[in-house]
Amino acid sequence: MKHRLLFITLVASLTLPVFADAPPAQTEAEAPFFSPAVEAALAAYGGTEKPVLPEDGRKHIDRELSTVPGRMFMPRKIEIRKDACRLDLCNAFGDKLMSFPVCTSRNRGQKKTRDDCKTSEGTFKLYGAYISTDWTYKDTNQKCYGPFFLALNTPFYTGIGIHGTNAPGSIPGRRSHGCIRVHNENIVKLKGMVTKDILVTIFPDKVSPEPADAPEGPKPAAVKPAPKHEAEAETDSI
Repeated sequence: MKHRLLFITLVASLTLPVFADAPPAQTEAEAPFFSPAVEAALAAYGGTEKPVLPEDGRKHIDRELSTVPGRMFMPRKIEIRKDACRLDLCNAFGDKLMSFPVCTSRNRGQKKTRDDCKTSEGTFKLYGAYISTDWTYKDTNQKCYGPFFLALNTPFYTGIGIHGTNAPGSIPGRRSHGCIRVHNENIVKLKGMVTKDILVTIFPDKVSPEPADAPEGPKPAAVKPAPKHEAEAETDSI
């Protein structure tokens, strides 16, 4: 029994230094997640430069109030009702985000010819926002477009847009030559809330157009006066 005890003590004294010099085993949490090649690639990626994307050649509109940082931009649309002299900015669900009075064309109906003082009716894209503080009207040479001009892509006719004005008293009303006039403070807000290619719908007038624009129907036949009797003729001659 004494010999067996001495043998166990001797074996233990020889094996303990070996385990003490061995490195501790790596736990699952301390083990590397990626392979050495991937770790090297990730370390090298941190020193790369930001990629430069090519320009698409389109004009962009600065949007100061368009989207809260960190949120997805919600598509919007503009609706203009000429008969009510009202402009509404709505989101994709039809909820009104902004609404204010406007001045539309002095003549009613769909635009047919140039300089007919009518506003085009339909749905159009907004293709540009321009600083129009120095723009002048061709007939008066006055600066009458306010701070911004939002140009619409109307077929067959150019120069139709939403802009500020030098005649705020004309809003609301029907006095423009075809464009949509907006108070200057409202055009600044609107410009910051829209993007390029936003859809603008201009609803037609609910009332009938002017008699000159009404379609001509068949004219009634001329009615000949009935022949007068002799007694009536004598009375008329008196």
